[in-house]
Amino acid sequence: MQLFHDIISYFPHDEQAKKDMMNRFRLYGDEKSDYQSNDAIRRYLNNSFLQNLITKSLQGKDIDQLYQLRYFLVDLIKNFVIHQQMKLSKHELNHFKQKQGQIIQWNEARLCYDRAIKSNKINLQDSAVVLSSIGNVLYSQDKYEEAYDFYQQALEIREEYYEHFHVDIAISLDNISDILIDQKKYDQALEYQKRAMSICKEYYQSNHTYIALLLYRTGYILYQQEIIEEALNLNQQALTIMKNLCSSSHPDVLYALTNIAHIRYGQEMYEESLQLYQQVLALFIQLYSSDHIDIVYALINIGDILLDENENFEQALDFYQKSLTMLERSYPSYYAFIANNLNLIGNVIGQQMKFDQALEIYNRVLKIAQEKLDEALAIREKDLPYSYTTVLSNLMDIGRIKVNQSNFDGALDDFSRAVTLLQEYDPLNQSELAIGLEWIASIWNQKHVSIAKTISILAQGQPNRHEYQLSLIYEMKYYSIIEKNFSPDRKDVINSLTNIAQCYEHLNELEIALKYYQRSFSFDEKQTVKDKIDQLSTQINEE
Repeated sequence: MQLFHDIISYFPHDEQAKKDMMNRFRLYGDEKSDYQSNDAIRRYLNNSFLQNLITKSLQGKDIDQLYQLRYFLVDLIKNFVIHQQMKLSKHELNHFKQKQGQIIQWNEARLCYDRAIKSNKINLQDSAVVLSSIGNVLYSQDKYEEAYDFYQQALEIREEYYEHFHVDIAISLDNISDILIDQKKYDQALEYQKRAMSICKEYYQSNHTYIALLLYRTGYILYQQEIIEEALNLNQQALTIMKNLCSSSHPDVLYALTNIAHIRYGQEMYEESLQLYQQVLALFIQLYSSDHIDIVYALINIGDILLDENENFEQALDFYQKSLTMLERSYPSYYAFIANNLNLIGNVIGQQMKFDQALEIYNRVLKIAQEKLDEALAIREKDLPYSYTTVLSNLMDIGRIKVNQSNFDGALDDFSRAVTLLQEYDPLNQSELAIGLEWIASIWNQKHVSIAKTISILAQGQPNRHEYQLSLIYEMKYYSIIEKNFSPDRKDVINSLTNIAQCYEHLNELEIALKYYQRSFSFDEKQTVKDKIDQLSTQINEE
């Protein structure tokens, strides 16, 4: 059923389509000429020949036949959605539902499209609609590369079929931009948005809904590029247009308000942002049922503000718990959203030093995420879905909790798994990789301190040489990354130089240790480092 709802329903529902349908009806002996769209289900249920025709077409993937019946199939689907809880008897509903399993599967959609094109049964204009529709479905499944290919093909056809300034070209450009945004390719996305906007300005008046949509999407891109004032200006323009076209509680108005609140939040203008989020929440509650997903988002946004503005842990936790309750009650299959919400709760509880509770929550998140991990890791790096990033985030969260519990071995295992995932599936993510390596090096150092406190005086407080070698390896990896990305006088760089020096000192490589202490001191003249330089210099001279 989904295939025809999302693909065939995009075909023009016009007189030509109706004429094709009636010709097909007459060919098979159905001479009735008084067809009405709202009677599609009754006509289907009362005509066994029509049932068999559609069934055989579905089973045989007869695209020619299905295309000729597109007008009727669109009506059939729309009527089914309307009637399934209102007018159909239980027997009729069950009979119709039995046919749903015969609908072509999505993974066969491209094959069916190719067959239709080769047989010249779908015209060029409609083929672009089919390609875009398949792209929409693939996009909703997070299959960005495949969706991108379909969108590009649709764009090429439309650019060939239409004059330059046609709204369908703008729609294709906007679709491609959406994928580029999700892939964080903001420069490319912005170019597609600008092209779409130039077309729409020729096609629509300046106060059209689609103009407003493009304004706030462009604003989102600029915000991600940290071009804040221009992003704010575009979102305010979009809001003005939507307010003139819709009521103040219309979803599009509320989305624009939410975008502005996001920008103010990013500017640390927490009071204004909180007022906007609270306004949006109140209007969403009036507009929707109590568990609508937009209400969930609004609750989370308010929780974030309360946490960041004044570390109001209890109030923030209350909003996060409310949003989680709604998700688990009304959206139990939204695993990624539930995992993210649990993460937020775990972070708050962790900041309250309730480490056991936080660890329990993080383990729940990890369990949810890992159910999808095998599938996630099979997708190429640029298309990694949310479940992958959730696993990565939670491994690090759990690792941090274990560090606070002095469970160094467990923490090392978690951070090592996180770094391994990054190196294999997202090797260009240098910032996350640096964070993981920094934690590993830090854990080794903390572990050494812990060991040093427990071994005997006879061992002279020296930890195992092998452990210092491992610590040095991770610290050197960490330093090799941050020295390329940060200025040499940055605290992280200086601390890493000092850590490397300490490792070499414990390995009795005193001359190398001295060089690293000297490099560290050249950027930050700490007295402790100077004392260490003097100590090592004396020791080396004596030897």
